[in-house]
Amino acid sequence: MSALVVTHLFPTLPPARVTALEADLRKDCVSADAAPALDLRLAAQDGPLGGEAFCGTIAPDSTPSNRAALMGIISGHGAHLTLTVDLPDGQAATRRKALRLALMASQALVRHHPPLAILWTPTGLLMQRAALDALASDAEPLTLFVSARDELTGPRRVPSLAFDGAPIWIGQDLHARLGALPREVVRSAAFAFLAAARQSPELVRAQSFHHAGHSYRLAHAPERNRVDLIPAAQDLLHIRPEPSEGLRPTTDRNIGADFGPAAA
Repeated sequence: MSALVVTHLFPTLPPARVTALEADLRKDCVSADAAPALDLRLAAQDGPLGGEAFCGTIAPDSTPSNRAALMGIISGHGAHLTLTVDLPDGQAATRRKALRLALMASQALVRHHPPLAILWTPTGLLMQRAALDALASDAEPLTLFVSARDELTGPRRVPSLAFDGAPIWIGQDLHARLGALPREVVRSAAFAFLAAARQSPELVRAQSFHHAGHSYRLAHAPERNRVDLIPAAQDLLHIRPEPSEGLRPTTDRNIGADFGPAAA
């Protein structure tokens, strides 16, 4: 069994306040379906979190002002509180429940004692309270549970994105080729695909997907439990899956609808 750890950063954190926070947290979360089956723990440390914990945690699309504010918090915080939720192996439903409990508990902590920032470990992001509130406003905020990672796919080393955490939400590994499209366009389309597949599971077996004016072919490697989104407008000689990758376009029906913006 692994553990999911979320860290809240504070200027200071008196021990008496930690005791009160733990009581408030358990009261807020005890009614949650996940709470009785999952262990939830708090631990406070007087002192800053080590600098190595922040490597790569500021989103690349952060505005200069937000980046400056987060850098100031990294260098200026004086205490931190870690929230730990056990992340059971195996059952996808239980792992989803653990992620939702971690988010519920973090939001409760923010309400009772607003931090300078939250280090949201599931996707490796450092964010201020307003950013967490915005991302968590959706009923199922997949961008807090799944993270996009750059990769080079296949013998031709095609620039792509891998979506860590996708299998527990759609039952498949998810990857997306960039082709000639901007990274953020493909990333948004992939998150829209995730959200749509949560609503309509048959989508993962479709032939194509459409989002924000772009079409994507879907290629599957059933033996690897993997689906790839490939920009359909690109030169097929450059984006056709290599035989050694075990990918092949599905022959199922084309879902052919625009499923709207990505889930928050």
